[in-house]
Amino acid sequence: MRLPLALLTLLTATAVVSTQELPEDHAERLAFGVRALSAARGANTDVAALQTLRAWDQRVTDLSRSGDLRRVVAVSDDMVTGRVHERYEQRYRGVRVFGGEITRQANAFGQAESVFGAFYDDIALNTAPQLSSEDVRAAIDPVVTSSKSVRGIELVVLPMTDGTYRLTYTARVRTENGWSSREVGPIRRVFVDANTGQA
Repeated sequence: MRLPLALLTLLTATAVVSTQELPEDHAERLAFGVRALSAARGANTDVAALQTLRAWDQRVTDLSRSGDLRRVVAVSDDMVTGRVHERYEQRYRGVRVFGGEITRQANAFGQAESVFGAFYDDIALNTAPQLSSEDVRAAIDPVVTSSKSVRGIELVVLPMTDGTYRLTYTARVRTENGWSSREVGPIRRVFVDANTGQA
């Protein structure tokens, strides 16, 4: 996926990596970032890396204040005393951006040690859906056994592989068996266009 600004930025005290090309799969994205970070070690000075880290730290704070990032969890690190991992979800006009997430790690003094994740800064989209979540449920239900087979319908902005964005509803759909841990069946995440109803 090609987007105008860096979507994956891995920052440490010794290296900075910024890339515009991201593999579609999240796991591949993370592996891609690790490979790129390893290749870049030594390519940047400690001072430049620290300046970039501080700039991203401030940007996360500013985006959080403006509502473009929403902190969803802050977890203490069990292995490093005082370190906290904050995870943020990206929002566009109040709607969650699917896959837009930033993690910031801070030390016991509140100083950022790393900032990494994906952020989409070129979204221009009307976030008022023409279809309701019930319209979407009705569109999904014919392919599943009952209305209980659809869970967690949510309006999201979906980044597309061509660099555009779609306003969609997403839901988890059970196609067979049950939801309990003893009844293992295919559970899929589906996306339905919030204006046209197309999957």
